[in-house]
Amino acid sequence: MPDPMAVKHEVSDDIAKERTHPVFDPLLEQFEVYTQTIQRLRQRQVLLKLPEHDRVLRVRIPKVSAPRAGAAHLERWKQWLAQAVGEPCRRLEEGIEQRAQRCGVPFHLPGSDPVATAQPAAAPRESHDAFWQ
Repeated sequence: MPDPMAVKHEVSDDIAKERTHPVFDPLLEQFEVYTQTIQRLRQRQVLLKLPEHDRVLRVRIPKVSAPRAGAAHLERWKQWLAQAVGEPCRRLEEGIEQRAQRCGVPFHLPGSDPVATAQPAAAPRESHDAFWQ
């Protein structure tokens, strides 16, 4: 992230250092460096900044292969999980759709209309936590 206090150059002479101040790195140049960094990212690379850290990390996203399970296999898993919870599949899907709509998370189940988000999404962390509870 651009830093307004980043020093571009300091005088190396100790005597002159007392009479001068450092030359700061212009924000426009810093923004240009970040713009070029973003434009030069390779496939499956992203820049990530976690809320609890000041650093921006370059992360490589793993390649996700195509699913090997067919629709029938996934449907059997869904039935098994619904039975384990003790609720009908449709009721579980309705609960998921309602949470998606309430939290502003785009969500779509095959065979149903996509959930439209009527309200703006809450802060990303709140939406994620509320949705998956």
